[in-house]
Amino acid sequence: MFASIIGPFFVECKKQETLPNDKASQSLIDNALSEQEFMSMLPGVIHSLLIAEGNISATNSCDSIHFLGGDTSDFIPNPKYNLNLSGTECSVFFKDHKIRSGQIVIQTNGKITGSGTRLILKTTNYLSDGLSYKCDSAIINILSTNSSQMKLTVDWVNGICSGSGFIINYRAQKNVELNKQDLSSPFFSVSSVTGEATGTNRFGMNYQTYSNSNDAQIMNVECRYFVKGRQEITHEGKPKMNVNYGNGECDEIATHNIFENTVEFKLK
Repeated sequence: MFASIIGPFFVECKKQETLPNDKASQSLIDNALSEQEFMSMLPGVIHSLLIAEGNISATNSCDSIHFLGGDTSDFIPNPKYNLNLSGTECSVFFKDHKIRSGQIVIQTNGKITGSGTRLILKTTNYLSDGLSYKCDSAIINILSTNSSQMKLTVDWVNGICSGSGFIINYRAQKNVELNKQDLSSPFFSVSSVTGEATGTNRFGMNYQTYSNSNDAQIMNVECRYFVKGRQEITHEGKPKMNVNYGNGECDEIATHNIFENTVEFKLK
């Protein structure tokens, strides 16, 4: 467990326009590429199960969820579903206009509307804007849920993001709050993410991350990037990097502070 963060992340500092060309700075981008996509899956999976269990109607969706087997009454054996992604931008599950394809297999031991329900996710041939995302599993524990909010934990086990000529490894233990901006909507539109992650960037350098509840990372389903929040990224033997994801606007720009310099970088 990481030590608690003490004091503010940022001090008055100088500004640079680009990242230095070093292996440690690559972790800023590689962590964002991994974490943004893995976390964006959560509201889509929850929404698909709400449809599958008959809690809400499926409208204007190019994706589809299919029941694979199991018992939906006493949940022995656990029910399984397959969420098929359409390969287009028109999905109701993911509204950030990325093109996604592949499948997410979902196993559940209870109703999605019930506290204490556990989900296990596995991806198959999952692509998002040309990048591949896979993991051994994602284990989701629903802590509480009501008409406007769902609180859960998620463990991403051996996540991998890969593209042309690179591989990024990612593991995480996160606390997530899903919230509705519009209470008349069935969709959880805003995610608040805190917790820890470890990874290996495309240059083979290991890193660790941490964010706390005072500076939670914020995602909106209509934006493909984190829009707000702060996060520490550390490497053994290297200075700590403090990342600021912005003020709530949907854009690809974040900053990090190191050696009294503020450096802008893109979250892609």
